[in-house]
Amino acid sequence: MISSKLIADKIEAVIKKMFVELGTSEIGVSEYSLLYDPKKHSSWFIVIFFSDKNQLKVGLRSGICHVIHSYLSNGLNEIEEISNINRLISFESGKCPKEKQSADNLFVKSLARMHGLQKEEQNAGSLFNKLLAGTGWLRKIFGESNVKTCGMCGHDFKKHEMLFDGKSGKLDRATEGWTICPEENCNCFQTWSISPEVGGNLLKNIKYGSPGEVVKCAEEAAKD
Repeated sequence: MISSKLIADKIEAVIKKMFVELGTSEIGVSEYSLLYDPKKHSSWFIVIFFSDKNQLKVGLRSGICHVIHSYLSNGLNEIEEISNINRLISFESGKCPKEKQSADNLFVKSLARMHGLQKEEQNAGSLFNKLLAGTGWLRKIFGESNVKTCGMCGHDFKKHEMLFDGKSGKLDRATEGWTICPEENCNCFQTWSISPEVGGNLLKNIKYGSPGEVVKCAEEAAKD
Protein backbone atom coordinates (compact mmCIF):
# COMPACT_ATOMS: atom_id res chain seq x y z
CA MET A 1 0.00 0.00 0.00
CA ILE A 2 1.40 3.37 -1.01
CA SER A 3 2.11 5.75 1.86
CA SER A 4 0.43 9.12 2.20
CA LYS A 5 3.86 10.79 2.04
CA LEU A 6 4.59 9.19 -1.32
CA ILE A 7 1.16 10.19 -2.61
CA ALA A 8 1.77 13.77 -1.50
CA ASP A 9 5.20 13.80 -3.19
CA LYS A 10 3.73 12.58 -6.47
CA ILE A 11 0.87 15.09 -6.39
CA GLU A 12 3.23 17.96 -5.61
CA ALA A 13 5.54 16.91 -8.44
CA VAL A 14 2.64 17.23 -10.91
CA ILE A 15 1.62 20.62 -9.48
CA LYS A 16 5.15 22.03 -9.67
CA LYS A 17 5.54 20.73 -13.23
CA MET A 18 2.27 22.46 -14.11
CA PHE A 19 3.53 25.79 -12.77
CA VAL A 20 6.59 25.55 -15.03
CA GLU A 21 5.02 24.21 -18.22
CA LEU A 22 1.96 26.48 -18.16
CA GLY A 23 3.89 29.55 -17.01
CA THR A 24 1.23 30.26 -14.42
CA SER A 25 3.30 32.83 -12.51
CA GLU A 26 2.66 35.26 -15.38
CA ILE A 27 -1.07 35.16 -14.61
CA GLY A 28 -0.70 35.39 -10.85
CA VAL A 29 -0.83 31.67 -10.06
CA SER A 30 2.18 30.44 -8.11
CA GLU A 31 0.92 29.01 -4.82
CA TYR A 32 -1.04 25.93 -3.80
CA SER A 33 -2.19 23.98 -0.78
CA LEU A 34 -2.35 20.21 -0.59
CA LEU A 35 -4.69 19.10 2.19
CA TYR A 36 -5.25 15.61 3.56
CA ASP A 37 -6.55 14.31 6.88
CA PRO A 38 -7.44 10.58 6.81
CA LYS A 39 -9.17 10.91 10.18
CA LYS A 40 -11.76 13.22 8.63
CA HIS A 41 -11.97 12.10 5.01
CA SER A 42 -10.21 9.89 2.47
CA SER A 43 -9.96 12.62 -0.17
CA TRP A 44 -7.01 14.77 -1.11
CA PHE A 45 -7.75 18.46 -1.66
CA ILE A 46 -5.68 20.46 -4.12
CA VAL A 47 -6.25 24.22 -3.88
CA ILE A 48 -4.65 26.51 -6.47
CA PHE A 49 -4.30 30.18 -5.52
CA PHE A 50 -4.63 33.23 -7.76
CA SER A 51 -2.93 36.34 -6.40
CA ASP A 52 -6.17 38.33 -6.06
CA LYS A 53 -9.94 38.10 -6.61
CA ASN A 54 -9.87 39.87 -9.96
CA GLN A 55 -7.35 37.46 -11.43
CA LEU A 56 -9.32 34.53 -10.06
CA LYS A 57 -12.50 35.89 -11.66
CA VAL A 58 -10.72 36.18 -15.00
CA GLY A 59 -9.25 32.71 -14.58
CA LEU A 60 -12.64 31.14 -13.91
CA ARG A 61 -14.37 32.74 -16.88
CA SER A 62 -11.58 32.73 -19.46
CA GLY A 63 -10.75 29.04 -19.16
CA ILE A 64 -7.44 29.36 -17.34
CA CYS A 65 -8.82 27.38 -14.42
CA HIS A 66 -10.09 24.73 -16.82
CA VAL A 67 -6.65 24.41 -18.40
CA ILE A 68 -5.04 24.06 -14.96
CA HIS A 69 -7.67 21.58 -13.81
CA SER A 70 -7.26 19.49 -16.97
CA TYR A 71 -3.47 19.51 -16.71
CA LEU A 72 -3.53 18.35 -13.09
CA SER A 73 -6.24 15.74 -13.66
CA ASN A 74 -4.49 14.26 -16.67
CA GLY A 75 -1.11 14.34 -14.95
CA LEU A 76 -2.41 12.58 -11.85
CA ASN A 77 -4.33 10.01 -13.89
CA GLU A 78 -1.13 9.05 -15.69
CA ILE A 79 0.49 7.97 -12.41
CA GLU A 80 -0.80 4.48 -11.76
CA GLU A 81 -0.26 4.47 -7.99
CA ILE A 82 -2.44 7.53 -7.43
CA SER A 83 -4.76 7.58 -10.45
CA ASN A 84 -7.71 6.31 -8.42
CA ILE A 85 -7.39 8.37 -5.25
CA ASN A 86 -10.31 10.57 -4.27
CA ARG A 87 -9.41 14.19 -4.96
CA LEU A 88 -10.91 17.61 -5.47
CA ILE A 89 -9.22 20.48 -7.31
CA SER A 90 -10.49 23.95 -6.48
CA PHE A 91 -9.40 27.58 -6.79
CA GLU A 92 -9.02 30.43 -4.30
CA SER A 93 -7.51 33.91 -4.24
CA GLY A 94 -4.80 35.31 -1.98
CA LYS A 95 -2.00 33.44 -0.28
CA CYS A 96 -1.96 29.80 0.71
CA PRO A 97 -2.43 29.44 4.48
CA LYS A 98 0.70 29.30 6.62
CA GLU A 99 -0.93 28.97 10.04
CA LYS A 100 -2.49 25.70 11.14
CA GLN A 101 -5.87 27.27 11.92
CA SER A 102 -6.09 28.82 8.46
CA ALA A 103 -5.13 25.53 6.85
CA ASP A 104 -7.74 23.73 8.95
CA ASN A 105 -10.38 26.25 7.85
CA LEU A 106 -9.46 25.67 4.21
CA PHE A 107 -9.71 21.92 4.76
CA VAL A 108 -13.19 22.32 6.25
CA LYS A 109 -14.24 24.46 3.28
CA SER A 110 -12.87 21.91 0.82
CA LEU A 111 -14.53 19.05 2.67
CA ALA A 112 -17.87 20.88 2.59
CA ARG A 113 -17.51 21.21 -1.19
CA MET A 114 -16.81 17.51 -1.50
CA HIS A 115 -19.82 16.59 0.64
CA GLY A 116 -21.99 18.97 -1.35
CA LEU A 117 -20.94 17.41 -4.65
CA GLN A 118 -21.53 13.91 -3.32
CA LYS A 119 -25.01 14.87 -2.16
CA GLU A 120 -25.72 16.49 -5.52
CA GLU A 121 -24.73 13.29 -7.30
CA GLN A 122 -27.00 11.26 -5.07
CA ASN A 123 -29.93 13.54 -5.86
CA ALA A 124 -29.44 13.99 -9.58
CA GLY A 125 -26.78 11.55 -10.70
CA SER A 126 -23.20 12.36 -11.64
CA LEU A 127 -22.84 15.22 -14.11
CA PHE A 128 -19.91 13.50 -15.75
CA ASN A 129 -21.28 9.95 -15.89
CA LYS A 130 -24.77 11.00 -16.94
CA LEU A 131 -23.51 13.17 -19.77
CA LEU A 132 -21.11 10.54 -21.01
CA ALA A 133 -23.93 7.99 -20.93
CA GLY A 134 -25.94 10.24 -23.21
CA THR A 135 -28.96 10.72 -20.96
CA GLY A 136 -31.12 13.84 -20.76
CA TRP A 137 -29.65 14.86 -17.40
CA LEU A 138 -28.26 18.10 -18.79
CA ARG A 139 -31.69 19.15 -20.02
CA LYS A 140 -33.28 18.09 -16.76
CA ILE A 141 -30.85 19.94 -14.56
CA PHE A 142 -31.64 23.18 -16.38
CA GLY A 143 -35.33 22.36 -16.63
CA GLU A 144 -37.52 20.32 -14.36
CA SER A 145 -34.81 18.82 -12.13
CA ASN A 146 -35.36 18.85 -8.37
CA VAL A 147 -31.78 20.09 -7.89
CA LYS A 148 -32.23 23.73 -6.89
CA THR A 149 -28.85 24.61 -5.42
CA CYS A 150 -25.28 23.87 -6.45
CA GLY A 151 -23.58 21.30 -4.28
CA MET A 152 -20.29 23.16 -4.61
CA CYS A 153 -21.36 26.67 -3.57
CA GLY A 154 -24.99 26.50 -2.46
CA HIS A 155 -26.23 29.08 -4.98
CA ASP A 156 -28.99 28.63 -7.58
CA PHE A 157 -27.69 25.91 -9.90
CA LYS A 158 -29.85 26.89 -12.85
CA LYS A 159 -28.16 30.30 -12.96
CA HIS A 160 -24.73 28.73 -13.34
CA GLU A 161 -23.03 29.31 -16.68
CA MET A 162 -21.78 26.48 -18.87
CA LEU A 163 -18.61 27.56 -20.66
CA PHE A 164 -16.29 26.03 -23.25
CA ASP A 165 -13.09 26.95 -25.07
CA GLY A 166 -14.64 27.49 -28.49
CA LYS A 167 -12.26 25.19 -30.36
CA SER A 168 -15.17 23.12 -31.64
CA GLY A 169 -16.38 26.10 -33.68
CA LYS A 170 -20.06 25.64 -32.84
CA LEU A 171 -21.63 25.40 -29.43
CA ASP A 172 -23.58 22.22 -30.14
CA ARG A 173 -20.35 20.44 -31.03
CA ALA A 174 -18.48 21.21 -27.82
CA THR A 175 -17.54 18.06 -25.91
CA GLU A 176 -16.12 19.50 -22.70
CA GLY A 177 -15.96 22.64 -20.63
CA TRP A 178 -16.66 24.06 -17.21
CA THR A 179 -19.37 25.72 -15.13
CA ILE A 180 -19.08 28.80 -12.95
CA CYS A 181 -21.41 30.63 -10.60
CA PRO A 182 -22.50 34.20 -11.48
CA GLU A 183 -22.79 35.28 -7.84
CA GLU A 184 -20.38 38.01 -6.77
CA ASN A 185 -17.19 36.70 -5.12
CA CYS A 186 -18.17 33.05 -5.68
CA ASN A 187 -15.34 30.88 -7.03
CA CYS A 188 -17.42 27.79 -7.74
CA PHE A 189 -15.89 25.69 -10.52
CA GLN A 190 -16.85 22.34 -11.99
CA THR A 191 -15.99 20.57 -15.22
CA TRP A 192 -18.31 18.79 -17.66
CA SER A 193 -17.81 16.51 -20.64
CA ILE A 194 -20.08 14.87 -23.18
CA SER A 195 -19.66 12.35 -25.98
CA PRO A 196 -19.80 13.84 -29.51
CA GLU A 197 -22.55 11.39 -30.50
CA VAL A 198 -25.09 12.90 -28.13
CA GLY A 199 -23.73 16.43 -27.75
CA GLY A 200 -25.77 18.09 -30.46
CA ASN A 201 -29.10 16.74 -29.23
CA LEU A 202 -28.53 17.57 -25.59
CA LEU A 203 -27.19 21.06 -26.13
CA LYS A 204 -29.97 22.34 -28.36
CA ASN A 205 -32.35 24.80 -26.71
CA ILE A 206 -30.04 25.16 -23.71
CA LYS A 207 -28.50 28.54 -22.99
CA TYR A 208 -24.80 28.06 -23.16
CA GLY A 209 -21.92 30.33 -22.32
CA SER A 210 -18.48 30.93 -23.76
CA PRO A 211 -15.73 33.29 -22.60
CA GLY A 212 -16.29 35.56 -25.57
CA GLU A 213 -20.07 35.46 -25.52
CA VAL A 214 -21.36 34.87 -22.02
CA VAL A 215 -24.74 33.37 -22.91
CA LYS A 216 -25.65 32.18 -26.36
CA CYS A 217 -28.15 29.63 -27.67
CA ALA A 218 -26.74 26.55 -29.36
CA GLU A 219 -29.43 26.62 -32.04
CA GLU A 220 -28.44 30.14 -33.09
CA ALA A 221 -24.77 29.14 -33.30
CA ALA A 222 -25.65 26.12 -35.43
CA LYS A 223 -27.22 28.43 -38.04
CA ASP A 224 -23.97 30.35 -38.60
